[in-house]
Amino acid sequence: MRLRVLLVALALMAFACGDDDTSTDTNPPMDTGGIDSNVDTGGPDVVDSSMDVPDGDLPDVLPDVMIPDGGGGECAEGEIISFYELATGFAFDQRRVDISGHSGGFEVTWRANDGGDNLYVARIAREEGAEPVITQVTDDFSISGSPAILSIDTTNSVLAWFDNSSENFEIYARQLSSGSPLALRRITNTALREDNPTLIYNGANPLLGWIEDSGASRQIKLQELSAAGAPMGTPTAITSAANSPQRIAMARAGDNIAVAWTDTTSTGTNVMTQIVTPEGTPIATPTTITSEGNALGAVDITETTAGAALAYGVSIDGVRSEVRFRVIDAAGATATGERILTFAPEEGSDPGIVQLAGGYVVAYRATRDEGLEFPELRVVFVDSGGDIIATDEPGFAMSEQGGPVSIATSGPGYAMAWADVDESGTTIRAAMFRCLVLGDEG
Repeated sequence: MRLRVLLVALALMAFACGDDDTSTDTNPPMDTGGIDSNVDTGGPDVVDSSMDVPDGDLPDVLPDVMIPDGGGGECAEGEIISFYELATGFAFDQRRVDISGHSGGFEVTWRANDGGDNLYVARIAREEGAEPVITQVTDDFSISGSPAILSIDTTNSVLAWFDNSSENFEIYARQLSSGSPLALRRITNTALREDNPTLIYNGANPLLGWIEDSGASRQIKLQELSAAGAPMGTPTAITSAANSPQRIAMARAGDNIAVAWTDTTSTGTNVMTQIVTPEGTPIATPTTITSEGNALGAVDITETTAGAALAYGVSIDGVRSEVRFRVIDAAGATATGERILTFAPEEGSDPGIVQLAGGYVVAYRATRDEGLEFPELRVVFVDSGGDIIATDEPGFAMSEQGGPVSIATSGPGYAMAWADVDESGTTIRAAMFRCLVLGDEG
């Protein structure tokens, strides 16, 4: 018997607060407050009285699970394990949320303007109703933004972000041990704007990517870090002055790394990829994934058995938004055509993608559809060939604005984190699911 998800989520009125920024948080004025590197390494369980941090229990109504038709052993449905509201009620522009998984659970990071402008990390065990342990990672009056997190193992992780405590926007990194902050590392030291960091594990160490903005041009730079977050070697630029990257993401691709970004030029915005060595040295030339100049919003990438797979948004004739999917091989060449994941009249944006159970899980904001009263979280399960197995509607209402949906795996499960924006401010939410394949009795 096939049962629909019955979870009832709070409906959010879409709040007219303008479009998401195209790369990172908006450019605030410089601040010379300085980073306090002596953050309490114990880490509070609750952020502070200005932020609502629920106890992490499941909502009152638990979902039944539908197992739709699918093929092979790919994930065909998600059974919800836990749902969280990690923080609420702070400034409207704090929309960058990142999540990373390890064998024991997940780590979520976000930026909050809560009297300062600080970063937080929540550690969530992979078990039903697990309470998140939330740690404040920065504690100063400078601008800290666009956090990215990489779980190295069940204990250790690295956090990277941009910060203007040194009068320029520079990249910083910090090792975390069970969520508690250790040594602070300054990665860049330039008179330029460095922002939009992202992290991937290269098999031995973290590889850090970010965008350097000189005012006249934007370049993607890569640098290998130690497990403690310390820079190794020197940064490598992988794009030229002809490129203008806006958002970046990275994934393993065979023995190397695939870097994906949205690139804006005079002819429009396209999605591009570049294969690099594990240390960040470019191999061959970039690949253009889209060619219509209509890429829109976020791009995300995940590893495959023989390359990488991308999910990204596009604008159709400037009137509707669509989520698409494409696979590249380990050399960076396109291995499939573009696949549409949201068909008219449905509209979707800001996708995240992860490989799981031989296929892919793509999460996005469904902003328009027949009978859809409010935007909601939707998930598409895609097989290894790029064909849709099923579309899931977990029942979480969303705001239309809020930035990308971030997604990660842990064992047989996956989790998503995202921001929602309404008239009261920004709310950071997360949900954990267990993958169900065809024939799974749940």
